Amino acid sequence: MYNKLLCVIGAFAFSLCIYAQSSADEVKNAFSNIGLNFHETTNIQELSRQYTKNKQQWDAAIAWLQTTDIKTIAKGKHAIEGINLIASVEDTQNANLESRSSESHYHHIDLQVVVNGYEGFCLIDHATSTPNCKWREDVIHYDYDASKMQFIIGNPGTVFLFFPSDWHIAKVQTPFANQTLRVIVIKLDYVE
Repeated sequence: MYNKLLCVIGAFAFSLCIYAQSSADEVKNAFSNIGLNFHETTNIQELSRQYTKNKQQWDAAIAWLQTTDIKTIAKGKHAIEGINLIASVEDTQNANLESRSSESHYHHIDLQVVVNGYEGFCLIDHATSTPNCKWREDVIHYDYDASKMQFIIGNPGTVFLFFPSDWHIAKVQTPFANQTLRVIVIKLDYVE
């Protein structure tokens, strides 16, 4: 009886893993079909959970990216039709680490698409970092040990997802000569 129970539990867990993987594959394929690919640091399990819990917002964001010329659309904030989402199109510059703010969000997911240029990001180590302020609206900032951070570079077509557990710094100077970039940021609701 015990072995049968373990087999049933194992089969159920396996089914959940396959379902989660298929949700992630669905999202990854939708982005890939428009020439966008998730960075290897993407938490695929969390992507699956969030897509399943909030499919309407994710599908609206994907549809907007599919139907918008992200290279030529005017910079600024653009409403995503049919849903309460905004796409922020930023023509900006990377800057030195000391001038950039660390952050994480409690109620939102940062979906960031590098359109042109190269964007530098730092992922902050949780063990050596502490909040340096109280939550303000949906953001908190951190004191961190720069030697413990993971520095990554997004090239054109790279998609980054920063969930509440992803403490990060965006638009950090890269080793390239040109620090100019275009990035699109869509803040999706994080669903518990």
